[in-house]
Amino acid sequence: MNDTLWKSIQQFDFDHPPGEYNFSIRLASENQWTKDFTEKAILEYKKFMYMAAISDVMVSPSAIVDTVWHQHLIFTQSYQVFCALVGRQIQHVPSTHQKEQAEQFRLAKERTSRIYHEHFGAQPKAIWEYDTMLAGLKLEPAKLKTGFLSYTVYWFSSCLQFLLITCLNLFISILIIPILFWVFSGWRSLPM
Repeated sequence: MNDTLWKSIQQFDFDHPPGEYNFSIRLASENQWTKDFTEKAILEYKKFMYMAAISDVMVSPSAIVDTVWHQHLIFTQSYQVFCALVGRQIQHVPSTHQKEQAEQFRLAKERTSRIYHEHFGAQPKAIWEYDTMLAGLKLEPAKLKTGFLSYTVYWFSSCLQFLLITCLNLFISILIIPILFWVFSGWRSLPM
């Protein structure tokens, strides 16, 4: 392990300069991650970038690490400074999900796992192995706001709310307007 490089990467502050909506706050907010999970994801991203810096062959991030990487690419100045720190420009190679690439990315994933194990030990499953992007958060399924069902429930509740308000307005119109008319018409008796 290149201890000097790893210490430099570990000490790199993604939230410099500090701000109201800095790197980690934006990352957590946009992905619905907790502060603790965001810190773990950033640490794993640092480990991944260390592996990318020392490797002569392609390494492959997990989807969560890739999310951090995409966020870092948006912070272009920070990314440029970071690449200068690691000693090379690390290019992001997106997958086009073509059959021809499948073997290349499978091998890169195996290689990444092996290099990770050599330098850092076992990969945290919450970051590197999961069923869905939010699985590492260990949220109850009801708290996950993804999928057809949650959008259907949201749509249905919005429609129900609209109908209730409309019915209430109609009820008020039917009941209150005649009473107001009666009151302001001189308190005459109601026609039968």
